[in-house]
Amino acid sequence: MKKSKISPLTHIFLILLIALYFGCKGNFRAQKEIGTTYYIDNWKGDDLNSGISTENAWKSLDKVNSMTFEPGDNILFKANGVWNGQLLLDDSGTEGAPIVVSSYGKGNKPIINGGGSIRNNAAAIRLKNTSFLELNNLEITNTNGANNYQGDLWAILSIADNGAEIKHVYLSNCYIHDVNGKVATKTTGGIYVIADGEKPAFYNDLQIRDNTIENIGGLGIATNSPHANIDAEKRYPFLNVLIKGNFVKNTGRNNVIIRVSDDAVVEHNTLVNSSRYDNGHSIFNFNTVNCKIQYNEAYGNSGPPGDIDRGGFDADYNSKDTKIQYNYSHDNDWGFAIMKKAINENVVIRYNISENDQYAIYFYGFNNQKGMGRAKIYNNTHYIRKGINVEVFKERTAYNTDFYNNIFYFEGSDNGSWGTASPVDCSFENNGFYNIEPKGTNYLTSDPKFKNPGAGGQDIDWEKYPNVLLGYQLNENSPYINKGRDLQNNGGKDFWGNSLNKNTTDIGAHEF
Repeated sequence: MKKSKISPLTHIFLILLIALYFGCKGNFRAQKEIGTTYYIDNWKGDDLNSGISTENAWKSLDKVNSMTFEPGDNILFKANGVWNGQLLLDDSGTEGAPIVVSSYGKGNKPIINGGGSIRNNAAAIRLKNTSFLELNNLEITNTNGANNYQGDLWAILSIADNGAEIKHVYLSNCYIHDVNGKVATKTTGGIYVIADGEKPAFYNDLQIRDNTIENIGGLGIATNSPHANIDAEKRYPFLNVLIKGNFVKNTGRNNVIIRVSDDAVVEHNTLVNSSRYDNGHSIFNFNTVNCKIQYNEAYGNSGPPGDIDRGGFDADYNSKDTKIQYNYSHDNDWGFAIMKKAINENVVIRYNISENDQYAIYFYGFNNQKGMGRAKIYNNTHYIRKGINVEVFKERTAYNTDFYNNIFYFEGSDNGSWGTASPVDCSFENNGFYNIEPKGTNYLTSDPKFKNPGAGGQDIDWEKYPNVLLGYQLNENSPYINKGRDLQNNGGKDFWGNSLNKNTTDIGAHEF
């Protein structure tokens, strides 16, 4: 029988095709086999087990802490389990193959209780130079049960040092509570993400999302670094920071502090009962550029009346291009704050709603401070019910600010005034003043005719947005429609996402 002839060119093609097939098959197998899933069961586990199945789970945190993990690994704690001690991780994944710390099985989130230990940076969970790491679905506490100060304890502490650029750290869907005692300090709290060491280090792609944090001595969520001062010749700010969807309640100091970050976004958070054991604003930024604080609700930050920090939202010292927009402040001592020191510049507070803030609406830095760049406050809606006596500025002097298109609505005819400190270098144009003495030019004093003012409520479900706080929209017969001043770079939309059109600007947070 005659053999069929194959040309040399065809022969080469077949060899390449076979090589390509097995090469792709090998690559697919390698990708499929990246990472191992490890299980930890505090009841039936054993540290002598392999850990790679639920039937052969490990038992202790010590075992986990002793291991070296590789990209794509999953470290899963069994639901309903409790581990007393500290979880210490210093391994990194890679892009597309993060190390994931989470839970498995049905039931409650597994609990890591640091127990108040001050070893290992006093953290229930410590991450050190861990890039491409995701931690979620855990319950975390850190206390010895006493009400006094127990040390600078944290629930989750993430540290970057030795000049590292730490990428892709995601902390989400954790329940954090009862850290430290009833103390007021900024050196303890829930989630703390920091750069440390002499060599500049920073984070790039940090997300803190959908966590519940409550009953905390100290701070709820905070970032910090010594390498990103805004007036430094060379800065190493955190980049691509997102703090979103967190519920933070009953903290000894501030609910959230966003520091040393450029272009950070802080949104859809609910901030409740800040600064229970000292004073402080619910949320503020510091050493930041272009920080956006938006779609957040802050309430319950109140205490004995006085000239102290107790507001919802604060553009603090050492910040540039801060935008506080589309937020809801209610039942705080103050609504919105701006520090008056130099370096602060281009603060914009726009399209926010405040309801029944109890002491004053705007809170500036100390009266002997000055030097901040011109601030812009426009298209905000402020409502104060009868029975609350509120001064717009109280003792603190408003300074170097343009007030345009805002509504100051006092339900009673005698419960609103401007305060004893007269504004300095401020302009007021096209504002609405209802039951309060008007200021500036082109103002209105008639009823703005809201749909249902005073019915804002609390714990806004941002998933229903834009169908929230509809009572502060204008009725079609409102005299405030088309009576505002047109502004450039106004963000392009009102509180509810309606487009802003030239020559038809309304007064207040709603564009009819």
